[in-house]
Amino acid sequence: MTQKVQVWLFRRGDSGRPEVLLLRTTPERGGFWQPVTGSVEAGEGHSAAAAREAEEETGLALAPKSLRAIGHAFEFESRWGGRAREEVFVAQVRGDDPVKTDSREHVDFRWVESSQADSFLAHEETKNSFALALKFFSENFSSGQN
Repeated sequence: MTQKVQVWLFRRGDSGRPEVLLLRTTPERGGFWQPVTGSVEAGEGHSAAAAREAEEETGLALAPKSLRAIGHAFEFESRWGGRAREEVFVAQVRGDDPVKTDSREHVDFRWVESSQADSFLAHEETKNSFALALKFFSENFSSGQN
């Protein structure tokens, strides 16, 4: 089974409410909005993969925290073939950190107020993960910047 990571990046908006970074995949990859995602490479742990994927896809060097503590990971049928298991992570971004996406994977990005994010997400498991990630962020990250 392919091992994958999903990384939700949050920041505090000007209002103090959480905003989440969403990336729009290229048309060849489905053209939908999602958080950072990627595969765990051979010999790499999930935490290292989450940090690497976040930096590759956004240009941000972060130390994401796993939702493993609350038991959240999920399995799905990958469009690239076969079953995949995705572990979910959360990280806080400083409000002024610039995002630089990889144009081979994404055509756009935007910071979305957390109350509106669900309307951007296409897959039920991603919506479920977002709800848990938002709760985790709200409970585990201060209102200041890390």
